[in-house]
Amino acid sequence: PGVVVAVTDLNPIRSTMTDVNGAFIIANIPTGRHRVVIHALGYYDKVLEEILLVQGKETVLSIVLEPKIEEAQTVTITAETGKQDPLNDMA
Repeated sequence: PGVVVAVTDLNPIRSTMTDVNGAFIIANIPTGRHRVVIHALGYYDKVLEEILLVQGKETVLSIVLEPKIEEAQTVTITAETGKQDPLNDMA
């Protein structure tokens, strides 16, 4: 769920998000060969060129996305305590 599917060779670009089953509908696409881009966080984009889309007809795409593994930078956290100082004015 939450995968963006876009037909990017149209002006304006037409896009939608998949449901929990990976299904989606993009309406009013003119018949012809189109460029379809699939984008999901944590995965490489999948670009499908020359996909034949026919208006009024369902097109089934079986797509496997490749995980994008990124190495995170090291974060150092330093804290100083003021144990010698009282926590409130009454101490």
